[in-house]
Amino acid sequence: MMRAAGFVVVALGLLAGCHPPRAARAGLSVTNARLVLAAVPGHPAAAYFTITNQGSAPVTVTGIEIAGVGRSEMHQTDGGAMRSLPTLAVPAGQAMAFSPGGRHVMAFAPSATLRPGTTGRITLHFADGGRRSAPLHIEAAGGDDAMAGMKM
Repeated sequence: MMRAAGFVVVALGLLAGCHPPRAARAGLSVTNARLVLAAVPGHPAAAYFTITNQGSAPVTVTGIEIAGVGRSEMHQTDGGAMRSLPTLAVPAGQAMAFSPGGRHVMAFAPSATLRPGTTGRITLHFADGGRRSAPLHIEAAGGDDAMAGMKM
């Protein structure tokens, strides 16, 4: 009896490996990702993007990884106060923006190799073990058009 139970556990584990986690499937996208470097070297950078879940079930973001960054944390700004977001549920059929003044990713200890005008990589991790990566445009503090509208 014990041997049969062990076989069932192993067989179920193998079958589970045949199907990719939901978050890795089509219908989930990360677009317009950008990392804005801090004006003062050594300070955290901020990442912004839009995650779209065109699937039929919600997904939960459990973490963000940015190549060339020591540590990344999801945050939410409410009424001028910033708080950590340990997870973020993205309902089916909806998009959620990470933008200045709202949800964003704090990128601590960015590498000096991250230079404006280059492209990096952002990876979102999901509760079901899936991941989704996307290109990440690196920008200087103030954005590419920081001087737009100024008369010289």
